[in-house]
Amino acid sequence: MIAGLLGISCRQADVLPDNVRTAAGKNGQELQRVLDHYENDPLKQRAAMYLLENMPGHYTATSKLFASHKERLIEKGRASLYTLNLWWKELGKKQTDERMELSDATTLTADFLIKHIDQAFEAWTQAAWKDEVPFEHFCRFILPYRFFDEELKTGSCDSLYRIYRPLIAGVRDMRKAFAILQRRVWREIGSGSSSIPYTLNVLDMRRQTRATCQHRCILLASVARAVGLPVAIDQVYRWSNYSRTGHAWVSLVTQDGTYTVAGKDSIARCGNPIDASSFKCNPLVRRDHPYDSRFAKRAAKVWRTSYAPQACMANPEWDESATEILRDSFRTDVSEAYGLDGWVEGVTARHSSSREVYLCTFSTGNDWEPVACSPMKNERYVFHHLGKDVVYLPAVYDGDIQPLEAPFILTESGKRSLTPDMRKRQQMVLTRKYPLTGNFLNNWSTLIGSCIEGSNRADFRQADLLATVTKVPAFENVIRLPDDRRYRYIRFRVAEKSKTPLTEIVCMSDGKVLTGKPFCNNAKNLQKCFDGDTYTPVTALGAGYSVGMDFGRPVKVTDFIYYPKNDDNFIVPGGDYELYYYDPEEGWTSLGMQTACERRLIFDNVPTNALFLLRRHDKGNEERVFTYENHRQIWW
Repeated sequence: MIAGLLGISCRQADVLPDNVRTAAGKNGQELQRVLDHYENDPLKQRAAMYLLENMPGHYTATSKLFASHKERLIEKGRASLYTLNLWWKELGKKQTDERMELSDATTLTADFLIKHIDQAFEAWTQAAWKDEVPFEHFCRFILPYRFFDEELKTGSCDSLYRIYRPLIAGVRDMRKAFAILQRRVWREIGSGSSSIPYTLNVLDMRRQTRATCQHRCILLASVARAVGLPVAIDQVYRWSNYSRTGHAWVSLVTQDGTYTVAGKDSIARCGNPIDASSFKCNPLVRRDHPYDSRFAKRAAKVWRTSYAPQACMANPEWDESATEILRDSFRTDVSEAYGLDGWVEGVTARHSSSREVYLCTFSTGNDWEPVACSPMKNERYVFHHLGKDVVYLPAVYDGDIQPLEAPFILTESGKRSLTPDMRKRQQMVLTRKYPLTGNFLNNWSTLIGSCIEGSNRADFRQADLLATVTKVPAFENVIRLPDDRRYRYIRFRVAEKSKTPLTEIVCMSDGKVLTGKPFCNNAKNLQKCFDGDTYTPVTALGAGYSVGMDFGRPVKVTDFIYYPKNDDNFIVPGGDYELYYYDPEEGWTSLGMQTACERRLIFDNVPTNALFLLRRHDKGNEERVFTYENHRQIWW
């Protein structure tokens, strides 16, 4: 830790600490050799001591299966994330993946550490901004050789320096240098989802065309440190109102603040929005779509990965999966650096043997999970640096979660308690169980200009234009067609530049569903558009594809219904749904089950001022808590 770093001069700086020697076992002599190597260079010896005394707890995660996967990647030279996931799936069918955690203290060599320390010092001392990075800052944000449990490779720092240093030659402002490097690395390796639970070393990682946000961050941060930039990986462990996942990004950490690059920034700045927290909606969506397009992801806390262990306050008896972020001693709370300035305090009226109070948010697909921990003092608790417009639940842990009060929304003006009012009831009309995000809306907007055509020729050389999409579509789109003509063929021709898939097409004649032989152009998996499932999409092979129906003879078509690709969280006829509200004494309390008969659910006699949850029992696990205000679902 930094306290240890600054106090090295008060004890022998050339003796391996007892905790490290114990953790290293037979490798202790190898680590001691690092300190001995720098006996005539006190500053490097202090840096070496910082790495060694904070080494216990760090490790590389790997397996034999992963080693085989990496060999294949190296043999091929470069691969897409789709291909990598496919390889991993194929290998998994042949052998079991047995995870190993190789402790740094027992496996790292003196040669690896000495080479890394020398390279880090060279990058730091040669940087134009060296005077802005004092030694203690260097040790925390440039010197460390790892971030998470990724593979390590001797000399990677030197290789990255040779590749990327020319890009910033002559740049004296480290904020500008950081922006240049981020743009380059983001161009080299795009973002994607991976099913591989291990992390390549940074040089092999460059063989991928895409990677997860965390893996991309490891590469970018390694590049930045290789050229002497003080950086850290910051993270929202789990969004407080969306998904089961969070997000990671790289920050430039200077003595006067935390800087990030957002959008088209040419220089890193303080005060940028938290990375990836908003869904960019195009103007067409904001102009005329019936769904709220302003949904943004919110963070309750922001954490920073650190090399030196931090104090861990979480109750060790709490389920490990629920407190991973609070139990991780290599994470530190940096919420204040990102402008999270909310705070709450309260009294623990409920008797409890717990010494800690946990502040929880609702976790998609699970339940309440803690995001912050505070010691209980004189039956009182206080939490600082919280994200606002977030629903929280204060709780203690006595074998299971015990709420201390009703959940509340933390707003600019303070706590807005969500205590159910059983005396004032309401009717609720529900259309979804999860927020609709801008990604889908933007895709739907590309369907503007699509058209519905009717013809009695299979080649559509003589066709009538029956309708044109002029606004951003909704989930279910019912188009009334002119009924004065009959057609053997009806098709939906997607706009010239659109590839947005359709999930279902239905042709009606005076209330009756028409049947026939489906056809398509420039698309495949045609059956997905006619299987009665509004979630499974046709696969577009190119922009401007078309999908239609051959009825075998000219018929009257009065209505054409189509559905664009969606998240399957709309109310679906036939689905089994249950509505709950949260009672601080009883927990989640059911308001009844319904099997949907239409694309909405109606519940009567529902308490007001409550927090709700709509769960589908027969399918899916994406669900979010919401309030019901002015006849609308507001997601939290």
